[in-house]
Amino acid sequence: MGNLISKGDLLITVYFEGSKKSKDEFEAILKFPLSDSLSASILVYEINAADDINNISVSKNKPVFLYITVKDRDIFSKAKSLKPSGILFPPLNTEIVNDKIENVYNAFYSENPNNIHDQEALKAKILAKAENIPPLPTIAKELVLLTTNEKADTKDIIKKIKQDQGLSSKVLKLVNSPFYGIRKEISSIDRAALLLGMSTIKNLALALTTQSFFAKDFAVYKTTGEKLWLHSFNTARICEAIASLEGGMDTDAAYLCGLMHDIGKTVLVDFMKSKGTSPELEKKQVGLDHQKVAEVILRKWGVAEYIINAIGNHHELSSGKLASVIYFANLIDHYPEDFNDLCETVAQILRISYYDLQPKINALIKDDENFGSI
Repeated sequence: MGNLISKGDLLITVYFEGSKKSKDEFEAILKFPLSDSLSASILVYEINAADDINNISVSKNKPVFLYITVKDRDIFSKAKSLKPSGILFPPLNTEIVNDKIENVYNAFYSENPNNIHDQEALKAKILAKAENIPPLPTIAKELVLLTTNEKADTKDIIKKIKQDQGLSSKVLKLVNSPFYGIRKEISSIDRAALLLGMSTIKNLALALTTQSFFAKDFAVYKTTGEKLWLHSFNTARICEAIASLEGGMDTDAAYLCGLMHDIGKTVLVDFMKSKGTSPELEKKQVGLDHQKVAEVILRKWGVAEYIINAIGNHHELSSGKLASVIYFANLIDHYPEDFNDLCETVAQILRISYYDLQPKINALIKDDENFGSI
């Protein structure tokens, strides 16, 4: 069961209200003891129908999680409007559930909160650094602008990429990876664009231009710069795959969202002191989370506002489709062992075909190893 977490004499305990089946499943993966009393430090309520939401009161005096076991977009939206401390959904992943509960507990019951004046000064420093982050490489900035320009000439995109020999060679390395399944080696950007499409080539090039921002020590986030960039790249490809099935969604915008969703960490990492991976712990330490910092950076870089808004909400199930796409893409890359169930949930919420989505995501997950040494 692992070590129980306590603060002084206060033990983390969890109250669960719901069906016996769900309670048994929840208890099986929980490393904290369940309590039958509402005096428990964390409250969890199962939502299996719209009426369940009407019977729940989310108090500011205690962290409340909602465990949604029905796949219904309207119920997700209503549950989110209650502003709980967190939302959980099947499949119950041991690491996700326990990390969320522990992080929320630590943030909510912190005995030694930072002095508010010191934290405000720190927030000002962080925002100033975000405002002064180095500009995107020229070609990256041009590619971002081309992403939101419907009249962009494909010849312009090819020309921009070919002007940077180092970038061109990296793009070709990706294009010739097993994922794209091209039997004969491609040796030119023009040929790659013809076979794979200009959007694919542009997005690969854009991803590669962001690598330099992750050339830092990310031990405080329990990862490395290379792994964090690779996670961003993989999340971008998953976002693109989901968006391609939605119909009216801009796949390039979805890709950009996935690629940039963790860019705020490249600034916050210079201010974090204790190891942690959640927005709650970021806020506890420095008063801001990486989503808020990302908004500042992306406005500095001239990214479209609707993309910024989606990235700024990617850790919550949102009524916005683009933010929901990032939310699930992020989870799928973090927990690929649960991708089948996650794909089913995505299909239900976004009303797309599971049978079209699952093979696309499966191909991306299997291909992760091909991108580990870029």
